[in-house]
Amino acid sequence: MDFLRDRLTQSITINGITYSYAQCRSAYGDKSMLHKKMLNLYGDKSFLVDLAKFLEEWFNDSDLLEVQTSGSTGKPKKLLVEKERMVNSAMMTLSFLNLKAGDGALLCMPMAYIAGKMMVVRSLVGRLNLRVIKPSSNPMQDWYEQELKLGKSERDIVVPTFAAMVPMQVYNCVRSLSSDKLLRKVRELIIGGGAVDCDLASRLYDYPHHVWSTYGMTETLSHIALRRIIKSDKDLAVADTSNKEKTSSDYINDYEDDGSSWYEPFDGVNLSLSDKGSLVIDAQSVCAKPLITNDVAVFNKYGHFKVIGRLDNVINSGGVKVQIETVEKQLNDTIENIAKADSQSVLSQIQCIITSKSDEKFGQIVVLLYTFKDGIKHDISEDQWSLLFKNLHRYHVPKLKIYVDSLPLTGTCKIDRAKARNIASVS
Repeated sequence: MDFLRDRLTQSITINGITYSYAQCRSAYGDKSMLHKKMLNLYGDKSFLVDLAKFLEEWFNDSDLLEVQTSGSTGKPKKLLVEKERMVNSAMMTLSFLNLKAGDGALLCMPMAYIAGKMMVVRSLVGRLNLRVIKPSSNPMQDWYEQELKLGKSERDIVVPTFAAMVPMQVYNCVRSLSSDKLLRKVRELIIGGGAVDCDLASRLYDYPHHVWSTYGMTETLSHIALRRIIKSDKDLAVADTSNKEKTSSDYINDYEDDGSSWYEPFDGVNLSLSDKGSLVIDAQSVCAKPLITNDVAVFNKYGHFKVIGRLDNVINSGGVKVQIETVEKQLNDTIENIAKADSQSVLSQIQCIITSKSDEKFGQIVVLLYTFKDGIKHDISEDQWSLLFKNLHRYHVPKLKIYVDSLPLTGTCKIDRAKARNIASVS
């Protein structure tokens, strides 16, 4: 594919209007032409002003750019990354998804984090037509209404080829008939920033085009692998037992294949496992040195992988190791089954996450934080709790249950594990 690596040759098409390198670049410390235009049209709080500011950073003389981690596992931190490596990351995604110059790309992610920045870089490198809408809970509906306000008729509106969203945005889109219809027309939809749960995945199984869950982090400049969200993939869903010894026995016993596809790494990304069973990423085009993650993983015979939890999300309760994600998945599966059998059940409305709290006797105990989808606090009887926990190992059953108005999330809609532990510690 014909990519534009050199920033001096790049331009950006925003909502159908193309702006040159010179129009996006800040001259002599003054605002760029694009920045001034967006300020005049939309005011200093506009998302388009945020985009213009990023383009000023992109086109300045520095080869480095500051990015911020999401803070899902600890305090957010800022990193300086090489713009050339961001270009390399963009090229990997564009190639994997077979995106072409002129394809539409929907930007509906905040510019403060790597996901939003990389959507812009992909558009610059691949000459995509960037369609921009302020981040919201239902970006497809908001984008469509914006197109109508711009004077387009329903017949003339073309749904972007490519879009990136967090699970919450996709969840809200699929719940609306009009936005679900629009989302189904997106040829390549990538979902990142959090896990795609069983309920959401089941709503996406019959989508006519590609829906992908992403694997990556700020340090890898967004994703380095994609997993197709499909109902079943028998060719890829059988783990190669010859690779199981590569995973710590403390975690492999918690692993269950759920029939979904596995993450497929991009070309040029080499993966292995550390002595503790966590994933090691060697991708020199985007990372200067190998990155040892905290993600516990297993491989199949094709070199594809699944993440079954994080090393720092292990609760050691009385000598028993509890993988937080494993318990959460079992609970969500139970909630989904209860909802199918009785949609009026209070348990069908519950949303929950697992965390831990220090305990004098056990060292740590398993704690459940829970809320309800309808925003109403319901009473739950002991029999109902027993029903919710019926599929859990007895050592995995929460010893403390805490109601919260909303589950703690980061700015990118990931579970805020640090905040969850803090809530548990003061209860």
